Amino acid sequence: MYFHNLHRRLFRFDQSFGVRYLPSQLLRLDNERGGYLVKTNSDGFRMNTELTRISTRPKRVLVFGDSYTAGDGVSNEGRFTNLLENYFPDIEFANLAISGSSLDQNLVFFKHYREIISYDGIILAIQVENITRLENSHRVWNSSEMLKYLIPKPRFYIDPSRDELGQYKMNSAIKIYNPSRYERLKLRLRDGLIERFPSAYGTIHSLFSDFGIKGYKKSNSTSWALMKKIIDRFSQSTSVPVMIAVIPLFEHLQGKASYYHIKKRFDELDNKFFICHLYDRLKNLHTQVVQSLRFKSDPHPTRECHLFYADVLAASILEWRTVNRF
Repeated sequence: MYFHNLHRRLFRFDQSFGVRYLPSQLLRLDNERGGYLVKTNSDGFRMNTELTRISTRPKRVLVFGDSYTAGDGVSNEGRFTNLLENYFPDIEFANLAISGSSLDQNLVFFKHYREIISYDGIILAIQVENITRLENSHRVWNSSEMLKYLIPKPRFYIDPSRDELGQYKMNSAIKIYNPSRYERLKLRLRDGLIERFPSAYGTIHSLFSDFGIKGYKKSNSTSWALMKKIIDRFSQSTSVPVMIAVIPLFEHLQGKASYYHIKKRFDELDNKFFICHLYDRLKNLHTQVVQSLRFKSDPHPTRECHLFYADVLAASILEWRTVNRF
């Protein structure tokens, strides 16, 4: 997504799953810190090991998410999922996150792999802005030719007659993204400001986004209702415990965006799921520390941030394991 010239070497389009990583790759990607390594296994996940039917460790937890969990900008070993294995040597944290994905695509992957591999728990690592992707049938991706494409993605809906989750048939046509005149002007202004002031990426981004807050403001909003149904489907499809790790944006930690409605919505689920709000533990960090948690010209978490994520999640996972006895 942010590595235009490497798009074709790292991702491919799958007519069942949407965009996913190319299998069996070992690439060094450039970034502002000099680069990092991306390794994928034969199933096309950013894992250093194969996704075998039986885990090589006593327990296995499947972790789903988007680029914040997949680890854009950080080598495999530096991501919070890999770091968590130092806290829990008996658990394999299988990182099934895909950069650019959303919870609906995560569900499609889970439905495919749940009968193939063994697992003892599930962590849904939900970056809060992810809610804005659920009602879209396509994702905008940058190509190596610097063109933007609309790539089809899995998409679900709520059947009003039965109040059940249904899935649209995924369109396999890839189209060139042709935004409206207003969108072109908006994107040109945003991208021009970011190019001129890369160190102010977060501030500029905050001027052009509501950070998904609209979808969380009301408990009956369409996007929140859809997210809840997708989360419920994970739980209904398995007998293992499900934990939700809510990942805030850095604008929340910096006080540039409100976390109030987000917390209120996810807390509606705490009678069904174990909820971990990373915001609660990170909101009091010193301003300089918060600045080190994301790249200057990229919104993704740095290695330092993944260390904080792992530390916060380890405490919650310990409690989650105790409650669920696994």
